[in-house]
Amino acid sequence: MSKINYIQSLFRIFIFFTLGALFLGCGGSSPNTPNLPVTKQFRFEGVNLELTWLHNPTIIYHTAEEIENLLNEKIAKILIEKRLLTDDENANILDINASYFRRFMGDETPLKADSLGYPFFGYNIKVLDDNQTILREIHRESLRFNGGFVMNVKALAGQLRDKEDELPFIDAFANTIVQSIEKIK
Repeated sequence: MSKINYIQSLFRIFIFFTLGALFLGCGGSSPNTPNLPVTKQFRFEGVNLELTWLHNPTIIYHTAEEIENLLNEKIAKILIEKRLLTDDENANILDINASYFRRFMGDETPLKADSLGYPFFGYNIKVLDDNQTILREIHRESLRFNGGFVMNVKALAGQLRDKEDELPFIDAFANTIVQSIEKIK
């Protein structure tokens, strides 16, 4: 390994840990709506997703539409498994807007890389009745994916360089949204 590559690797590790320390545990919930009764199951018409990033890589990753579709499929599947999804017209509606901030190693530095870093995501869930009255609302932002040891090593080594490497991020995002939905009742 050349001296420049070694210094770049150390710099990336430093940035990764610094960002992790700054944003660990960031997020919030805003129960700013009255505690009106909600149904035990919900109608789900899909998530509206906003995808942002700072660096344009040469590697092709998931498009916003692909991430939105994967997120919707995963959320619907989990809601069905947990028996929280229904077609009943009298059930409350889940209105979900989500944001996904794709990160790359060094994307805020002059030493940008095409390797994926851990993303940030957030969401706003509204439970609506038939009259579009907000019964409950949950807002979370600046949530950061946290992988296990092996994934942390891969991320630090710049080995997350494939479209498929983003799938665990999307799965974790869907699971986090469903966990919030479960707490609504």
